[in-house]
Amino acid sequence: MIFNVSGLIMGPTGGTRQFDLDGEILETEYGEFRDISGVVELLHTGRTILATADVSGHTTSSCARCLDPAPIELRTTIEQEYYPLNAGLMDADPLPTDPEDQVFLVDERNFVDLGEAVRQSLTSAIPMAPLCREDCKGLCTRCSARLDFEACRCEETIENPQWAALAQIGLSLKGSDD
Repeated sequence: MIFNVSGLIMGPTGGTRQFDLDGEILETEYGEFRDISGVVELLHTGRTILATADVSGHTTSSCARCLDPAPIELRTTIEQEYYPLNAGLMDADPLPTDPEDQVFLVDERNFVDLGEAVRQSLTSAIPMAPLCREDCKGLCTRCSARLDFEACRCEETIENPQWAALAQIGLSLKGSDD
């Protein structure tokens, strides 16, 4: 996901270039993103290179209910400015000096690496509670039985006597449906 923007930088403000991402793989410390695809548009703003892209990809996480692998299809939009290190080539703004600001750069050879922007965007698109299947029943919280494949082995006992009165009401309500 590295693109040469020399021609774009030397061209007029407002100039654009498009590049295709097709089947890219991005390794991260937490796993990998596979089949990254999309169209990237790079725009010469006069001061920076603006990268915009609609990107899709796949990854795998743990199911929030049963902990099995959960395949995840991701879609996200990227919009990121890249500051040129060769500031003489453009009317570039000075680089941000705040260490909290992560700066994306056009390197000395006039290459743009979209890898980090794609990684951040795909990572933020991962759902908070991914599921292996929509109807996954998960695990029993007491005996860890996989409820999709086996019945719970727990006995219905009240562990805390303070809740016994409420449990009795619940049991009597269950019994009234019969």
